[in-house]
Amino acid sequence: MKILRSVLVVPLLALVACAGAPEQADTTLGSLESRRIDLQTKPAAKVDVKKAIATYEDLATSSESGELNAKAMRSLADLEMQRLDKAFDEGDPSLDEHSYDKAIHWYQQLLVNYPRYPEREDVLYQLARAYEQSGRTDKAVRVLKLLARDYPRSPRLDEAHFRRGEILFSDGRFKEAEQAYSNVVAMGRGSQFYQQALFKYGWSIYKQDRCVDSMTVFFTLLDTQLNENMPPSRLSRLDFLDKSGKEMVSEVDRVINLCLTQQEDPLFLTRYLQNKPPRAYEFLLYDWLAQYYLKEGQDEVAAKVYAGFYGRAPWHPYGVLFENNAIEIYKKLGKKDLVLQGKSEYVMRYESMKDYWDNTAHNSYFEYLVRTDKESLDQVRVLLKSHLLDLANYYHAIAQKSDKAVDYRLAITWYRRYLKYFPSGDDAPQINFLLAEALFEDKVYKDAALEYQRTAYEYGDHPNAVEAGYAALLAFSNYEKTLTGKAKAEWHHQAVKAALKFADVFRNDPRAPAVLVKTAEEFYTARRYDDAVSIAQRAIDRYPQLDRKLKRGALVVLANTFFEREQFDIAELYYKELVELLPKGDPIYVQAKKRLAATIYKQAEQLKAEGALPGAIDEFNRLLTVVPDTDMRPTVEFDIATLYIMLDNWDKALELLEPFGKKYPGSELVPLAAEKVAAGYLHLEKHAKAAKALVDLTKTQRSPDMIRESLWKAAELYEEVGDLDNAVNTYLQYAMDFPFPLEAALEAQYRVGQIYRMQKKNFNYRVQLQKIYDADQKGGSQRTARTRYLAAQAAFELAEPLYKRYERVKLVEPIRQNMKLKDQYMKQALAAYTKAAELEVAEYTTAATYRIAEMYADFSRKLMDSERPVNLNEEELEQYELMLEEQAFPFEEKAIDLHIANVDRIVNGIYDEWVKKSLESLAQFMPVRYKKVEQRDVIYSSLE
Repeated sequence: MKILRSVLVVPLLALVACAGAPEQADTTLGSLESRRIDLQTKPAAKVDVKKAIATYEDLATSSESGELNAKAMRSLADLEMQRLDKAFDEGDPSLDEHSYDKAIHWYQQLLVNYPRYPEREDVLYQLARAYEQSGRTDKAVRVLKLLARDYPRSPRLDEAHFRRGEILFSDGRFKEAEQAYSNVVAMGRGSQFYQQALFKYGWSIYKQDRCVDSMTVFFTLLDTQLNENMPPSRLSRLDFLDKSGKEMVSEVDRVINLCLTQQEDPLFLTRYLQNKPPRAYEFLLYDWLAQYYLKEGQDEVAAKVYAGFYGRAPWHPYGVLFENNAIEIYKKLGKKDLVLQGKSEYVMRYESMKDYWDNTAHNSYFEYLVRTDKESLDQVRVLLKSHLLDLANYYHAIAQKSDKAVDYRLAITWYRRYLKYFPSGDDAPQINFLLAEALFEDKVYKDAALEYQRTAYEYGDHPNAVEAGYAALLAFSNYEKTLTGKAKAEWHHQAVKAALKFADVFRNDPRAPAVLVKTAEEFYTARRYDDAVSIAQRAIDRYPQLDRKLKRGALVVLANTFFEREQFDIAELYYKELVELLPKGDPIYVQAKKRLAATIYKQAEQLKAEGALPGAIDEFNRLLTVVPDTDMRPTVEFDIATLYIMLDNWDKALELLEPFGKKYPGSELVPLAAEKVAAGYLHLEKHAKAAKALVDLTKTQRSPDMIRESLWKAAELYEEVGDLDNAVNTYLQYAMDFPFPLEAALEAQYRVGQIYRMQKKNFNYRVQLQKIYDADQKGGSQRTARTRYLAAQAAFELAEPLYKRYERVKLVEPIRQNMKLKDQYMKQALAAYTKAAELEVAEYTTAATYRIAEMYADFSRKLMDSERPVNLNEEELEQYELMLEEQAFPFEEKAIDLHIANVDRIVNGIYDEWVKKSLESLAQFMPVRYKKVEQRDVIYSSLE
């Protein structure tokens, strides 16, 4: 029996996954037995193997401890395997199946005696090697199966399944091999045996006469190599694969072709792929299968295979290109009918593909690569051109022989298709001429005339141009003979246009200049303005000395037509020429001049709409130069300024807008200009000028809201730049002109007061305070929290000087006079503070309350501290003291009550500096009650 080395049978496809693997040539299934890779083995130590074996045999048979005995058995078995491996490498002819008996014996003995041996997995692995290498494959399979069962997480699991599959495959046990390989495949690409197992998995299924089932596996294998993101033309070359990869693809191609040819149906591949997701390489499968049939001499079957890919992917360029392959096969076979049919089919497929692409958005990167494959698409277009021309020429030649309308119609159809797809090719003029010839020969004169004209005038200079132009006139004439009435008249005009065009393009013809002016008049009279314009222009261009009356009519037609078509630049030229031509007394002169200005204005508007603002400005300025006396001047200047604003060139805009009101006082644009002037100075942050502009704006505006906003903004700007006099005047004007809404008016008064205060104009300041207070009092439903606040503030500020005046009066001799004066001042201050308190603004209510209380307390103290009359005796002085106390006590009581009222506001959340001061005063009046409260309050305040 042949001794097998401890290796695995591995197909060439394994090399695809292993960079740097040695190259091999044979790729057939029969060669797989010679493909091997070394399995995992322990490295051999440099020892005397025979002596080591003898030593371990003594240890293995001794009665020493079980652990030592097990190690001896293991080492003995491993050394035997090492010795045998070396003998095999050296080509020892004495090796046979029994050479492995000792190693097998010791491995078996170890497993039997020590079933829980820690390295049992390794022992099973080595035992399987020994069985396999000695040719006892059944036992090797059982051991590998046992290893896989007992060690499902072993790193050797995939190898165990694969080795088992290889043995079973070699023994022809394909069903069992299929299961073993499938276990490896199920582990996925992470296994080093994945591709080998996948390949042999497919072959195992194939060997069971289940070739269609095996194709699924082989396609999966191709997916690992060919499912690349690249255009089809690149994919078809396989130049991205290394040699081993190409060999693997070739082998898979061979087995798939074997499967497909067994079906004896050239369209079986298309049906098989139906309802399966598309693969980028599918077109290669068709190509390979067709090539296989060609090698087998089945050319027509190969042609059908090529044609079949279109059924799978009608949107794919190779679905079109493969039809050309079929055509070449039919050419080779000499089947002209099939060649002709194939060319027609090629065009149909191209149109179908183009229609799909035009109406369907690609939704995958794969389809994007197909659509952008320039190489294959260029090839498609080159062949399309060839086939279209062949079909058109073929049917034209047939028609000229048969003189049948049906043959002419086919030729015409193919000529038109050619021009549809290649309208500007080098041979397009010639093809268009042949189309016109076919139409003329088929007596379709109307279409022939149009195509002759297209040939003559739409392709530039070419050899058939003059002939086509002249033939068009013949076609016009022949078709006119078939018409009557209005249709005949209309066609006649078309014929005249054709004749004039011929005369225009081909000026050397002696009939060219004959009918220019007359034809222009005909078309103008018939209201065929397009034609009239064309002829009128020719008349003007060709005859510079044309009669003034005729030239005026031609210019009017041209100018008005282009104006209506919004081709204002061209219309301008004709209006300008018309104005220069006519005397000022001509009734058309004034209208022409207005239209001239309008054309330039419209051109400026077009540039503005396109965003070309500098160009629009140039056009507006040009209008003022060309037509300086135009009544559009105010509008034009305003538009120019607006464009400068759009360009953020406010300086230029203001140059035009500032004098606008004086230059054009009657223009309805004056208010808008004033607005823009104000906006310009605001933008440029020239606040003083902006303020003045805003004030000026109020003189032109009719909108109260606009005037109010302008005055307010102007006042703010004056204040910002420090022009306080103008700020005051503007705020006062605002308050006077717009007393309502009240809040805004009071804000204006308030700001005036603040300016006066800053300027130390105390009298003016107090006047403003009084105005604020009075306005709020009269405000009615217009009053707001803000107006009350400002009024309360004003009332308090007005009271403060009275309080200070009161304080300055001392109760000294003359007592009665000073007493009376102090009492008078106190009452005035009390009245003023009461006004502030009554407005119920917390901040000023507490302040006023405190001031009133302090005045009462002060008055009480001042009474007690006042000078005593010097002429009183002791008894009279005592009576005087009692009288003072009686007068002072009520004031002190009022002060205490008012301070208590202020402090009580704490419960309402009011705790400001005035409440604190009242609390401090109470602590002086009533220390027992309020000193602790004050201290607690101080602590509370510090915590806050």
